[in-house]
Amino acid sequence: MPRPINGVGPRRLDERVYDRTLRRLVLTPLMAQLRSGLSEASAASLALEIIDGVFRRWHTGGLVAEEVAAHSARLSGYHKRRLIQTFRTALGIDIRPRLLDSAIEPLMSAWRQENISLIRTVPERFHGALSQRVSETFAQQPFDQQALSKVLNREFKVSGSNLRRITRDQTSKAVGQFTHARHRQLGIQKYTWRTAEDERVRATHVALNGTRQSWDSGPGVGHPGSDILCRCVAIPVIEEADG
Repeated sequence: MPRPINGVGPRRLDERVYDRTLRRLVLTPLMAQLRSGLSEASAASLALEIIDGVFRRWHTGGLVAEEVAAHSARLSGYHKRRLIQTFRTALGIDIRPRLLDSAIEPLMSAWRQENISLIRTVPERFHGALSQRVSETFAQQPFDQQALSKVLNREFKVSGSNLRRITRDQTSKAVGQFTHARHRQLGIQKYTWRTAEDERVRATHVALNGTRQSWDSGPGVGHPGSDILCRCVAIPVIEEADG
């Protein structure tokens, strides 16, 4: 029986680059506008007006969509190359003719739309959280610029963490979807569930580690990568592949 082939996970370096690029496009210019406007605030009420005005004027434009599209293309290409290399190394099989990009494009398109929608929630949540925090802070103390700066920095940090969470989760989901689709192209019906094998793995996924699953049914928790921030991968069971 052929030995299991290692799963194909997301390229972590590219994921970090993706996160930094989106932060530069989404949050950095917004933060710059807020700092510039809020430097003129002399009361909490005026600060709230400035915040509302900045968010009304600010938008992400087409640059975010371009970066999301670029990342999906990089991720798909990386996933495909790794899968080709894995089969060639382990079994001496060239699977390139079987991996048609047409099967991946609908997944990439849906992923891009979902990713853009989620990214757009980050400044929206930033707006709401910042306004609420300013109101709460200066309901209990006199208004001053130093306290305002602390509130702004704190909420910016939270927004950066939210964006990072989205990029990690969406990258893992994309890899899981690509794996499913490309296994199907190769006639692979089953896979072995493999976790990251560290303390962050969910208990339900720890129980699945090393078990054989079917793409047709799978466990009740879904396939690897479907849960939020899931880092598990599906290792193909090669004897189930046709050809």
